[in-house]
Amino acid sequence: MKISLFLICLAAVFWGTSGTTMVLMTQVAPMHPLVVAFWRLAIASPFLLLCAYTNKFLTSSTSFISSTSFPWKPYLGLGACMAAYQACYFLAVPLAGVAITALVSICSSPIFITLLAAKFLGEKLTLKIYLSLGLGIAGTSLLVINPNAITNQGWQFFGGVLLALSAGFFYATYAVGAKSVIKNLDPFTVLALSFTAAGLMLSPALLFTNSLNTQNLQIQAPFLLYLGLVSTGVAYLIYMQGLKSTTATVAGIAVLLEPLTATCLGILIFRETMGINGAIGGLLLLGAIAILSLQKQPN
Repeated sequence: MKISLFLICLAAVFWGTSGTTMVLMTQVAPMHPLVVAFWRLAIASPFLLLCAYTNKFLTSSTSFISSTSFPWKPYLGLGACMAAYQACYFLAVPLAGVAITALVSICSSPIFITLLAAKFLGEKLTLKIYLSLGLGIAGTSLLVINPNAITNQGWQFFGGVLLALSAGFFYATYAVGAKSVIKNLDPFTVLALSFTAAGLMLSPALLFTNSLNTQNLQIQAPFLLYLGLVSTGVAYLIYMQGLKSTTATVAGIAVLLEPLTATCLGILIFRETMGINGAIGGLLLLGAIAILSLQKQPN
């Protein structure tokens, strides 16, 4: 497996720990989902800004806010996509449920990425890509879907599905947009400024929720630090590094390892059962990654 694909897979594993971390935090001190999303970005942003600023000196780069014609539009656009992704995903959960939200958003994102990358980046769709995409979506479906989870009826449920589908679209837009701009801009800077913009866009969540309980924040701090620094900051940093020499389509399929990681953690920590469908799904996902590792990547 090439190092670029390995980095993207590792990032997906880190993202897969987010759900478990949030569940553990909720058990000790509940927090509104939108506020969790804000703190993830607010904690990740200073870390990413420091990395971008340090990288300027290590690489003698001049791209870190050093030009009078600084390209704000790409950063604001990517920030809006990331903020919309976070908001849509967490708003969908109480309406459609965790399983359906994860299924729709995670499975739809590589489809959107494949279509957007072919349209705007000119990426070619090979037989291996189609096969890997099919295996990945089938495997994720078997891992995540649970017939008992579909208990909501009426417009609320369909509204949640629509929000989850929107989350998959906005994540795909961010991934394809990032792939496009890192050809000319430093990837560390792209991450740092787009996440800072996204955090600012989500900051109004603090005003509309009861989230300023100092005692709760002290309990939640270790979980939020992990979510912000590891499963967000470090994860997206290595993801962006891998994306430099991997097509957006392949990257979109590789991140399907996220639900596999979440499922394995659920079994180990919460004693959840995978079942035969889950086991088959995990094998299909690993098969999809194996096919990707044989796909010729750009230099």
